[in-house]
Amino acid sequence: MMFDTKQLRGPFYGLPDAGFSSLSCASPAATREAITVLMRSIDRNFYAIHALSNWLAPINRLPDEVLVEIFSLANPTRQSSCTCEPRFPPTRATHPAYIGSPCWAPLMLVCRHWHALILQTPRLWRAVDVWTRSPEHFAFACKNLWRGTLELALHDQKSVRILFLFDFMTPRISKLVLPPLECKYLRFALGALRHRQWPRLEELTVLGQCHYPARHAEAPQIDLSKDCFPMLSSLCLSSLAVSWEVGQVSRLRRLELVDCAHVGSPLTLDGFLDVLDVCPDIEELRLRNFLSSVTMPRSRSRRQRRTVLLPHLKDFGLHDELSRMLEVLNAVYFPPETRVHIGAVSPIQNEDGSGDLDPYKVDLKQLLPDDPERLPLQWSATSGRIEARDGMIRAVAMAGTAHLVLDLDTKLDFGQWTAQLVPQAIRGFFDVFSRARMRSVTLVGSTQDLNASDYHEILEYFLELEVLRIEDQWDADYEGGSHKVEDVFDVLAYMSERPGVHEDDPWDEFVLGPSLKTLDLVQLEWTERSLEAVKRSLRFRAENGHTLEELRLELLFPTVPPGREFEAFRERTCAELRELVPSVKVTIQRA
Repeated sequence: MMFDTKQLRGPFYGLPDAGFSSLSCASPAATREAITVLMRSIDRNFYAIHALSNWLAPINRLPDEVLVEIFSLANPTRQSSCTCEPRFPPTRATHPAYIGSPCWAPLMLVCRHWHALILQTPRLWRAVDVWTRSPEHFAFACKNLWRGTLELALHDQKSVRILFLFDFMTPRISKLVLPPLECKYLRFALGALRHRQWPRLEELTVLGQCHYPARHAEAPQIDLSKDCFPMLSSLCLSSLAVSWEVGQVSRLRRLELVDCAHVGSPLTLDGFLDVLDVCPDIEELRLRNFLSSVTMPRSRSRRQRRTVLLPHLKDFGLHDELSRMLEVLNAVYFPPETRVHIGAVSPIQNEDGSGDLDPYKVDLKQLLPDDPERLPLQWSATSGRIEARDGMIRAVAMAGTAHLVLDLDTKLDFGQWTAQLVPQAIRGFFDVFSRARMRSVTLVGSTQDLNASDYHEILEYFLELEVLRIEDQWDADYEGGSHKVEDVFDVLAYMSERPGVHEDDPWDEFVLGPSLKTLDLVQLEWTERSLEAVKRSLRFRAENGHTLEELRLELLFPTVPPGREFEAFRERTCAELRELVPSVKVTIQRA
């Protein structure tokens, strides 16, 4: 047998020489060193070949400017404060929102080109979140920002020392958000703001945790002179003393004052409105417990003689003492598309010591100005929301991007009385928006104290209602238990009456909720009687030409075990309902 010695003998075992044969004659140590050098060379060549291959990928043929735009879209930083969703009235902020979460940071590990491109793009480093435990990102951003502006959000109290340690950065900061600060940290931060120039600062948020009563002489004062803050246009303050003067307020486009007090000469209502009258560019104004610094006139006649026009106002929030709020609401004109949020505290328990509720105190109209024309959403709204929970009654009306939110804090914090707020909230909603043509209504709260007449009123008041959603916030401590599904469907099988067109015409009968297309029930209880009530209601409405198109049920099923038994029950129930009304779309889930 003949053997091929080139395949059997080293060092190459038949592989091409490639000029390495001389290494086999060297000493083992020299050979090992030469192999190490060759391996490094191979690694470099491998990475070079791999980079060349990546360069041929379609995304790497994009211009750098396009890649930067893609990276920017991968970093959802700040969200606009102007949103179509109703917001709470100004409340004490618990923590600043994140503004610069670097969602694009993992992209730096994709390839060398992307890594270098991100490092050389200052705008990707302009929004930075800072914690004391990890300031490296801030230092890295400062290094790569070059000459651009910086948006800075501090997320713990000790991080405010950055304002002193990196004072060379202050001329480049365009947005500064400070966390809720205790008194010693708050005064430290105010000192840094006072003794430095902020030529590019446009947005400033300072949140204090010092609870001072209004007009307290020792409340920390912030100085917002135009010399220090020439570009300031957005201001959010909490628990501070601020001067309500033309020079400090008139140049702002967004202003939010929470538990702040006026400092300086006494502020009258006329003085307050005079400053507001020279703020034509203001787009968002939110005041909570600031009017206690304003001296109100004894006579209410001045309200009819003055109107403050704010033509660019998009968001308005006011939460204060009722009488003081009305003085301002009766003097301010709101553009039709303004999002308005009004709140007040109004205890509704009787003062005789019995602890019973006084339904006459649940009056949402007391939150409205005397002239209904100032808030046209009272009759132009197309969708609404009624909430009653945690002692708060809320009525929301929306039309397009505009909304009107009315909050009444009843100071009730125990379950039994909270459940009784829901019927009162429904009636208060009707009192304010009875002229509106609602197409969608959502009811949120404990339905334990609701009865058929309450559902009857909702369907009878709003004849054009197409979508009804009921979210039961069940209170386990209340003896009434959760509301039943049949309580709603029994009402849907009712006929109601209304007067004829002419005075002598007989009354017309009609199905409640004649335009209702979608019914959405959440957290209600399904019982043995529920299925028959649903069938009877669906059959009744189909026979009278008012068929439901969609039925969504996310319910409590105490008698149906979870798992396979519930899946079988759901399929069987959906099949029975579709067989009864083939056009209805049914969704059943366990809450």
